[in-house]
Parts: sequence; C-alpha cells; structure tokens
Amino acid sequence: MNKLVSRTDTLRHVRFAGRPTATSARHVERANPPLPPALPAASASERPGAFISWVFERAGLAVESYRGEPLRRRLSACLRALHAHTEAQARRILEERPALLPAAVSALLIGTTEFFRDAPVYETLRTEALPKLPRRSWPLRVWSAACSSGAELYSLAILLAEAGLLEGSFLLGSDCRHDAIEEATAALYHSNDLGKVAAPVRCKYFEEAGGAWRPVEPLRRCAHWKVADLGRRIEQGPWDVILWRNMGIYLNTDAAESVWQGLISVLAPGGVLVAGRAERPPAELPLIYVGRCIYRAHPNRGGRSSGPRSQPAGRGNPMVLENSQ
Repeated sequence: MNKLVSRTDTLRHVRFAGRPTATSARHVERANPPLPPALPAASASERPGAFISWVFERAGLAVESYRGEPLRRRLSACLRALHAHTEAQARRILEERPALLPAAVSALLIGTTEFFRDAPVYETLRTEALPKLPRRSWPLRVWSAACSSGAELYSLAILLAEAGLLEGSFLLGSDCRHDAIEEATAALYHSNDLGKVAAPVRCKYFEEAGGAWRPVEPLRRCAHWKVADLGRRIEQGPWDVILWRNMGIYLNTDAAESVWQGLISVLAPGGVLVAGRAERPPAELPLIYVGRCIYRAHPNRGGRSSGPRSQPAGRGNPMVLENSQ
C-alpha cells in the first residue's frame, strides 16, 4: 500500500446513516438517501501542532493521515497522561522516559470499543451476512483492523462459535497502539465491559479470572494480535471478514480512501466488511450493501474463488440485549 499523503482535510468520507454512496445497480442492492454535503477543508491553523507531529514521528506513525482537529482536542489528555503542563515539558519527559511514548500515542488516538457495539449490526451479521459467506476449502480468516482492546473481534468470534464456524478459523486483531494490543492479548475485561452481552452468552463464552472476565479458551485460541499501523501496512489477505469501525472518521479524506481501497484489495470475493455508522466507502469500490454498516465484496471481481454458499447454522438466542444501542 502506498504511503498516505494528505491533500485535503475534508469529510466527504464521513456520513451519518450507515449507508453506501454508490447508486449503480452493479454495486448496491437497494436505493440510498442523498448524502450530506462535504464539509469545508480545514485551514492550516487546524493542522496538528509540532508536539503532536513529533510524537507521531517518534512512534513511526503518519500524522499527515489524520485530521488535525481531533488530534488537537486530545492534546490536553495527552499532557495529563504525561503529568505535564506544557507541550515543551511533555517533550522533555518523553525524551527522558521513552517508555511513556505508547501512553502518549494512546491519549492522542481515541480507542473506544465495546462488546457487540451497535447491536443491530451484529444481528445482521448473525442472521444475514455470516450465513451467506461463500463456503471455501479452508477455515475463515477474520481481521479486525484498529482492534483496540479486542472486544469487537471477540464479539465476532462468539457469532462464529454460535454458527459452528469458529473451529480452525484464524482471527487477527491489529492496532498501532502498543497498550491496546497488550490489553487484547491479556483478554481480561471488567464486568462493565460486558454490559451489552446477554446473560446466557456471558455464562457460555466468558469465565471469571481474578475479579475480571475473559473469553473462554476456544475463543482465545483462535485470536491473534499484533501491533501494526494500518496507514502503513495492509495485512496480507484474502480475508473473509474485515472489521474496520470508527477509525475512518479520524482520517483525512485521502488517507481514508486509501485505506478503504487497501482493505477491499485483500477482501475475498463475497467477503464481508463492517464499517462504523459514520463512515462510507468510496462509491467506485466493488461493494454490495448488505445492511447497516455491512458490505459484501462483489463475488465476480476476481481473486480467491468461491464455492457453494454455506448453510445457515442454528439461530439460537440473540447475542446482545434487545435494548442495546
């Protein structure tokens, strides 16, 4: 994937209804409402400051890929994390204690996630998207890009287990934040983190561990984690399912479109991509709208061949509480 270079900082890749932009019958199964107009480009004064650019450079991240406004809003949180009062003081602290760099990066980059986030999306995955994945000659490959602490990847693992598709599958979570991957690898979650997990599911797929909860061993066995910057590396495919949720809204338009194209390039024909509610793929990508935030790669776009469709497994109980939002 080519290095991301920002030419503008518009928000035409951000939306608010979880629907695609393409109106061609070749890419979209149903009609879409008009999209909101793009916001004006950010001024030079809205670009990240020198300290933020310095932190990103030290961390090996591409600051030019990110919108300046969200980064600047997180600057105060970064200073608090370093117990610094000024940017100059924060820089001196990081120079003297480079081990604090991951904490600074995490403070600047929002990593919010939760189990079964946006319940209707997971219900559509359970009832429509996963049962219609093309059957292949090897187990499923799932990638959660910008996975944070791993809650959403484990949520999908539970869906796969309920559908009888987990055994032998390879699930990868990647994030540019070291502490996020440490959390995902530890797989220890507070009871509040499981607030949207239905009680029967919690009993079946989680176990108590020293005052915390962790996914049961069959889930953990399939999950793998790595530190990687999505802006610089697209994980080699093909992938049957890709989760990329609520990161694109923090990227500038050029960077977001480049990532979209990279993700689709490694998505298997007929594979599923799950985005955030406020994100939209470029209209020219060969995607079919499945449901809220869910897209399927066009089955005839080439690449890994697909066989007969897999049969839906037993539906069982819903994974999430009915009133989850």
